[in-house]
Amino acid sequence: NADITGTTKVGILAGEIVDEGGGGLFPTLQNVTVSGTVKGVQGVGGIVGYSTGNVSIIDCFSRARVCSKSSSDPYIEFGGICGRMDGAGYLATSSFIGEILVEVHPIEKLDSDTKAPSGAYFGGLVGITVNGPTISNCHANAQIQNEDANYPYVGGLVGYTGPNLQITNSYAVTSFANIVLTVGGLVGGGSMPITVVNSYWDREYSGVNISFGGGIGLMTADMKRELSYTGWDFTNIWGINEGISYPLLRQELMIMPDVRNIYYEDAINTLLENGISNSLADECSNIVPENYIISQYLAPGEWVKVFSPEPVIIVRSTGICPAIELNDISQIQLIGNDPVYPLDGNYILSANIDASDTINWDGGKGFRPIQNFQGIFNGNNYIISNLYINRPDENNVGLFGITDSTARLFNIYLMSANVVGGVDVGILAGMNMGLVAHCGTHGHVSGTSFVGGLVGVNGGYIREALAVVDASGDIVIGGFMGENVSTYFVEECYALGSVTGNNYVGGFLGYLQEGFVTNSYAGVVVDVPETATEVGGFCGYAVDPAKVINCFWDIDVSGMSSSQGGEGRSTEDMKRQATFESAGWNFFSVWAINENETYPYLMLVPQLLIDNYEGQEFSVIQDLLNNQGFLTTSVETCHPTYTEGQVISNNYVGLTIPIFTTVDFVVSSGICTTVPDVIGATLITAINAINSANLGVGDVVEECNDTYPAGVVFWQSPAGGEVVPQGTRVDLKVSSGPCPEGEGAPEGEGIVEGTPEGEGVVEGEGIPEGEGLIEGTPEGEGLVEGEGVVEGEGLPEGVPEGEGVPEGEGEGGVPSQHSADQNGDGRIDLGELLRVIQFFNIGGYHCALPGEQSEDGYMAGYDGDKSCRPHASDYKPQDWMINLSELLRLIQFFNIGGYHPCPEDPESEDGYCAGP
Repeated sequence: NADITGTTKVGILAGEIVDEGGGGLFPTLQNVTVSGTVKGVQGVGGIVGYSTGNVSIIDCFSRARVCSKSSSDPYIEFGGICGRMDGAGYLATSSFIGEILVEVHPIEKLDSDTKAPSGAYFGGLVGITVNGPTISNCHANAQIQNEDANYPYVGGLVGYTGPNLQITNSYAVTSFANIVLTVGGLVGGGSMPITVVNSYWDREYSGVNISFGGGIGLMTADMKRELSYTGWDFTNIWGINEGISYPLLRQELMIMPDVRNIYYEDAINTLLENGISNSLADECSNIVPENYIISQYLAPGEWVKVFSPEPVIIVRSTGICPAIELNDISQIQLIGNDPVYPLDGNYILSANIDASDTINWDGGKGFRPIQNFQGIFNGNNYIISNLYINRPDENNVGLFGITDSTARLFNIYLMSANVVGGVDVGILAGMNMGLVAHCGTHGHVSGTSFVGGLVGVNGGYIREALAVVDASGDIVIGGFMGENVSTYFVEECYALGSVTGNNYVGGFLGYLQEGFVTNSYAGVVVDVPETATEVGGFCGYAVDPAKVINCFWDIDVSGMSSSQGGEGRSTEDMKRQATFESAGWNFFSVWAINENETYPYLMLVPQLLIDNYEGQEFSVIQDLLNNQGFLTTSVETCHPTYTEGQVISNNYVGLTIPIFTTVDFVVSSGICTTVPDVIGATLITAINAINSANLGVGDVVEECNDTYPAGVVFWQSPAGGEVVPQGTRVDLKVSSGPCPEGEGAPEGEGIVEGTPEGEGVVEGEGIPEGEGLIEGTPEGEGLVEGEGVVEGEGLPEGVPEGEGVPEGEGEGGVPSQHSADQNGDGRIDLGELLRVIQFFNIGGYHCALPGEQSEDGYMAGYDGDKSCRPHASDYKPQDWMINLSELLRLIQFFNIGGYHPCPEDPESEDGYCAGP
């Protein structure tokens, strides 16, 4: 709160500091903090007016208002710390937060000969530098009120510089009252050369896009991100409140001490000893014991003004908080990213969670791992399925990236997860430093190094957990965990699946650095190249193999005969309780086994008694099992009794199995039926025989054949006698008569394609019970020009081609009702189809005479009256006969479930199109 006024060389601490160059000693100003107001005309600084020679200013902080006072002299050399630095001085780890207020020059006091500029050289740190000083790890957060637009050389850090100025790892957040050509984000102007390295200014806040000599202008949001500052030391020199604050120097004002987990009276005394006023609040805690400090409103490492009138609030624990229920993956993603979901919260799942949508998150990177989790997460034995994380360039990757030593993870089960990361990668956690119990993972995990099915690196305590995972990477890969660095135990755990890597690869863990692994096993395929080193069925490498206690691995499954720790056994032995009991395993309250059927499993993880599901719908059973964390496989075969989709058999009947076990099913593909042998039968006979066997007619091919007469089937697939599921389609080839000498029907000609899957008669409509579909041409297909009955053939003597059509009929349109559609419903049912087949089989039709019983106005047989309109199916040629091609056209209408007139359609030869 100083208030200093002068004219030249004015500062709150010193007007001028001079290096007189004697005795090799150089003036140093260090650990100085000032606040208040300083006024002057020339050489005005928040701490020092002039710094001359080899002067060092280190760890000094100015919280001041640097102002001009009324004068007829030009206002020059105003800076937040120094008005002027002249010489090879050194300004480091120092800052200015405040205002530089330079008023409009009082024109009335100037002589008429005085010309602009009437002031110059205003900088957030230094007004002007001469002879090459160095500015390193400094910042200015300034408001420069250069009210006169004629004042040149205004900069966020330095107003004007001579040659050889060096600025490194520094930034400016500055607003300017006037922006002119000589206003710069860091430096307003000067003489080259100067060096600006890894230094930035907020161009969004300042409105300035240039800076003399270099520097980088960033948007405000980027200025508040640590990653924006290349080469900066955020461990020893700088700190940042990510996304909220600009970087702050760790020596700036006072570092807020960490008083968490300290008894509250001791915490208050600690703060008072550092001159920090405080206030006490109460809150529940999932971590901290009662009467100990949970948190502080200024986090450790953030900055607080000494003797601030606004106290720092510290929060005292009143005990455990109520649990926050989670039932959606989006809620889980909020942990640590929303004040409602703090990192030290107490969470419990209230439902299974499908995380499938995470594949679409963050531009394909998926779920963002929860970092530095400190609280309680109880999965409540619900399943989180289909979690997707694809962050190969990131470390500490998993549902939890890192769990702190206070974290407690219980009853969490992740199914069908797909996790990709860089270093320290696991489905549950990339790095665990806390407690994990009764948790399990299933899926795929990969990374470059330190990769595990449950956790990548363990520095905490894990018990009664499992991983059924395919894990892959390069170095330090394990089916359960990559590396153990904890002095605690990993006990009563197991891993199944596979591991792939090149060095330090184990079925259970890749590298045992410290701690103990006890009463655990691995049934994991260890897939490594011949050049791999430090590979084992249980552990790839152990600093002390004796710390792997009472552990086993499956020699047959792993393909590994050795391990640094653990005992290898055959698959047969691994399914015997005696193998593990002899090592002291607890089969009363920890482990269970299905003798000779399964490996041991943990009693306290989710498990299920498998029923005999024979006769039940597989899809229903599959959903039931999947929802409880169990996997299924199935093979299909037809069955004499069970319809398509019903279970024929399954394994593990009557056994209790643990979560993530795969249950194998045999499922009916349909009721078995024998394909009738229809070779030698007429088409209609074949169709009826196929339908009677609950099969369908597939593709029908018309080809010439020298053995079988026209209209007779001479080939079928499947062959007669084969056993297939009901509904299977039988493809047929029908003879069109003897082949012309020297000619034959090319393979495939005359094919009438089957109805596309799902098309045809709507369920419950059109076909009486027990009647089947006759497969025919696909929707929209017609006859290829020139196929079918050869023009002019097959006409009885005396009937000219085309005779029988009354003059003027059939031109310009077709009747809306097809001749075969006797009931006018827009469809061709089986009875109506069979009527036309009758015409086909008998070899013709004619008009019904008055008194003759006919529902469609026609009579079977070629001979007879032909004065009526020909049948709509008789169109190519129109000869009072129905040939095979014309019949198949009607079969198409039958299969597709309808027809409609379309006389304008050039693809329709009969004036009708398939489909309602």
